Amino acid sequence: MRLGIRAIDIGGRKVITVKESDSLKSAAKLMASKRVGGIPVISQGKIIGIITERDIINRVVAKGRDVSKLSVKDVMTSPVKTFAEKHDDLTHVAKKMVKHDVSRMPIVDEGKLVGFISNKDLARESPALINVLLEQLRVSDPGRSFDPSSFGECESCGEPGQRDFKSNRFLCEFCSSKK
Repeated sequence: MRLGIRAIDIGGRKVITVKESDSLKSAAKLMASKRVGGIPVISQGKIIGIITERDIINRVVAKGRDVSKLSVKDVMTSPVKTFAEKHDDLTHVAKKMVKHDVSRMPIVDEGKLVGFISNKDLARESPALINVLLEQLRVSDPGRSFDPSSFGECESCGEPGQRDFKSNRFLCEFCSSKK
């Protein structure tokens, strides 16, 4: 099932980038300060690679290399394994991430970098995605009795347990009886 939410909807933001000539140390500091696990590498306005925490751990730390002597080019993953087009549906994006074993990918529009999406973005948006799925179910079969339940946190009080879907939210028995 397609979600109808596009990659650009959750990954479209000002993207932090580095150049291949930047020092690895400065790229790592940038990643730490921005609390991101990967950054696209740009050359002449085009994305040519990605530098990730995994790259730094596997290609520098694990091999005992001197970080002060390395540039981004020495460590980055290039070419980029996969891209998302800005109008790609999130279902398609998630499948690409799994297929290519990546946890983040650039979003492009006509070859130009317009965003960056990570598995963290997908997880952060999962409650909204569930609501979209529920709405799609309602629209696709309006005559169907629709009363889903799940196990998790109550969307009102936050207590864990069995949840029923009432008033467009997953609520515990106590909170659903207050209405």
